[in-house]
Amino acid sequence: MARIKVLSALDTAKTQYYHFKAIIIAGTGLFTDAYDLFSITPVMILIGRIYYPDEKGLKPGSIPLAMMSFIVGISLLGTVFGQLICGWLGDRMGRKKVFALSLLLMVSCSWSPVLSRLVSPFAGSEWG
Repeated sequence: MARIKVLSALDTAKTQYYHFKAIIIAGTGLFTDAYDLFSITPVMILIGRIYYPDEKGLKPGSIPLAMMSFIVGISLLGTVFGQLICGWLGDRMGRKKVFALSLLLMVSCSWSPVLSRLVSPFAGSEWG
């Protein structure tokens, strides 16, 4: 019975600033998650054209289907585990802290290839 009272209170509540803030925060989380999953396919196409050229040179190169399926499958599996772990952490630490931590992790992982390229000449790499 108490549950029905809560739902009816939500139905009759006036729209406030908090509602718009919640929508924007939820939309930001959805955007970052969807962008991460969307960007995999175009990047895989570019990697296929660079690293797997066609022997005859008539068509652009492409990644083997098994490798493409494996990478896309692993990314989806990582998304599921990430959502479970971040949801669990969000219940314990707070949603804002976990969201900030996940954004920090995404930004640092995005910049890590750039930083590894900058550090490689000092590490004795032959590609430096």
